[in-house]
Amino acid sequence: MKIRGHVTDAYWCDIGDIAQYRQAQQDMLNGKCAFSTIAKDCGGVLIEPNANISVRAKLIPPCYIGSGARIADGVCIEPYSVVGSASSIEEGASVKRSVLFERSHIRFDSELRGAVVCEDAKIDERVSLFEGSAIGAGTHVGAGVTVLPNVCIWPHKQIENGSSCKDNIVWGSTARRVEFDGCIVHGYADEQMTPEPALRVGAAFASRFALPAKAAVCASGEPISVVLKYAALAGIASQGVDAEAVNAASMSAFSYTVRKTGCAGGIYVNNNGRNAELVLFDENGIELSPDAMRSVRAAFLFGEQKPTLDAELGIIGNLNGLEEAYEQRLLCGIRRELMLNNKRTLRISAPEQSGRVISRVLLRLGWNVERSYAENGLSPVFDENTIAVQIDNDGKISLSISGDIILGNSEVQTVIARSLAVNCGGGAFGLSEKEEGAELLVVPVSLPEPYRDEIKKQGVQLIYSKESLAEQRRLSFARNAYYPALYEPEAAVVKLCEMFVSGELKDYAEALPKIYTSEKSIRTAWKDIGRMLRTLAEGEKNGELVDGLRLKHDTGWVCVRPAGTAGASFRIVAGSRDSEYAKELCDVYVEKLTRLRDSEKEKNS
Repeated sequence: MKIRGHVTDAYWCDIGDIAQYRQAQQDMLNGKCAFSTIAKDCGGVLIEPNANISVRAKLIPPCYIGSGARIADGVCIEPYSVVGSASSIEEGASVKRSVLFERSHIRFDSELRGAVVCEDAKIDERVSLFEGSAIGAGTHVGAGVTVLPNVCIWPHKQIENGSSCKDNIVWGSTARRVEFDGCIVHGYADEQMTPEPALRVGAAFASRFALPAKAAVCASGEPISVVLKYAALAGIASQGVDAEAVNAASMSAFSYTVRKTGCAGGIYVNNNGRNAELVLFDENGIELSPDAMRSVRAAFLFGEQKPTLDAELGIIGNLNGLEEAYEQRLLCGIRRELMLNNKRTLRISAPEQSGRVISRVLLRLGWNVERSYAENGLSPVFDENTIAVQIDNDGKISLSISGDIILGNSEVQTVIARSLAVNCGGGAFGLSEKEEGAELLVVPVSLPEPYRDEIKKQGVQLIYSKESLAEQRRLSFARNAYYPALYEPEAAVVKLCEMFVSGELKDYAEALPKIYTSEKSIRTAWKDIGRMLRTLAEGEKNGELVDGLRLKHDTGWVCVRPAGTAGASFRIVAGSRDSEYAKELCDVYVEKLTRLRDSEKEKNS
């Protein structure tokens, strides 16, 4: 076999390597490699004929735009980027040191950093492609996907929404999605959240603990949740942590179990229709903080250390009887004699385990409990001895009693908080911290202003948290102001039944002021949300920066919160005792945010 060589001073690069291929593109843009082109040089930005570039797009040289490419408002093309012919880039997307082949499509708010996207590939909204990643021809990357550095996805793959790709995808046609959302890891039970990722979540969760340690796992009771429970137990034991299997119970009862049994944490497995979720708890039985969840997610994505010897594995055991202890705790938190001497009927629609706990507690008090499975909300109650309650899957409560009284979740929180302030103090619901002689209560920042005033009249100091029940629980526990009746649906319903018997519920409900709300939303780019919120806050008085921005006016209030499902947006909710003023206030802040959004686009044009 003869081997021949050729000596040349001409430019040469091994473009079979992704990094070298991108380097060749940069060298061409830097003039190190001569090439012929039909592009017009516009100050270092090379643009081929028929490219459609918005005047509000930002192009930073050197870069190259192919013929027929479409670049929308707010797009930023940074140095050493190449956009192929007939490609399209939608609003708010950012491309830096990346190469897009012909007919590739980048949807809004996506970010490409040192990536290569091959022909006919489709990148959906809010996707992040990191340094050295490559997307094969004809591949469809779903919304919210993260492709980690140096990950290559072969041609004609389907990457589902929210996936995080840490390994090359060569075989098969899809990537499973497991989403980390707050303190919850979730996905479709028949596609994404299968036993394999549940085991990995358990292992990632347990890898944080200093040994020796134990962690508990509980399922809501559905067959798929039980399967995932045992997968999570195996993952925990693989890290040398002892794993305790807890019988099916409500999430509140499980939280109590973790707190009272010395566990380093726990996982609650819930199945909501097709969606399976793993809720992660700390040693106090409180949902994991964002910092702790980030460490779990990092261990899940990058792999965890597994014991190599049998002696290093944790032991899987059983931990039972705690649901009865939780029910006894609920009984200790109410005026039991009052309930026993005034038996009533509760009509309840609730998740299975929560409904079971509430039913067992009230049946022990001699009450009649009717389970309702109505999907269209509460029906009116005409019997003065009956209270109807509904608990949704997020733990929010609504109720109905005779006299056309129907309360939503905000009203329910207000009447319970008022009752706690009047009757309980610390009491059976746990001692709370004192500040300037006032009892502390944690409520969501979205609680309407008139309802806040109703609680404050009782000499209570309010602390405001983000909207989610997990955030309220976490902050209240940290401030030693944890009241189960405010933060656990089961305790709340038992407390409402006590108030129903005493007459407080009707009195407090009738005393609530009538309020009106108006709600709108406005689309923007993800990268502009922080700037717009800060600018709005700087120009306003009486503002609270909690879970967005809340502003108080003389006869109303407004909440401006970031939101985003199909894209980044702001949700504006205005309230007042005057319905017309609520609408006007909402429109004023929609206009203010629109001006802030458009001013940045004009600056970049």
